[in-house]
Amino acid sequence: MADVLINENNRRIDDDDMKALISALGELGFSADVDPSTRIQAGQATDWWVLVFRWVGDEAARVAFDAALAAAFLKAKKHFTDRGKVPPARAEVYEEFDLYAPTTTLDDEDDRGDGDDPAPGIIDPSS
Repeated sequence: MADVLINENNRRIDDDDMKALISALGELGFSADVDPSTRIQAGQATDWWVLVFRWVGDEAARVAFDAALAAAFLKAKKHFTDRGKVPPARAEVYEEFDLYAPTTTLDDEDDRGDGDDPAPGIIDPSS
């Protein structure tokens, strides 16, 4: 069983992108899969977008995942930039059964996903 599921977003993430995201998480020691229940196809086109994960693994591994999230986010941004695509401006992690409030958020300083800031920062969702 996967530790984390990645939201399907056909507007931004194609099959090659999804394979790269799953591989990047695998390199960091986490099993990942596509969350088919979250397919996103519609919506307004913007210059920025959110990469959404849903944590389904055990709590002990969740701490390690949060610690590795910045590295995974930077790998994702590099992958999309290298392919000439708009990289995600933010990454959000939701608990398995809570799809309304992210428990962890990584954000570009400028919130546009243009990669200007050197590293993303963890945002406290309660603030």
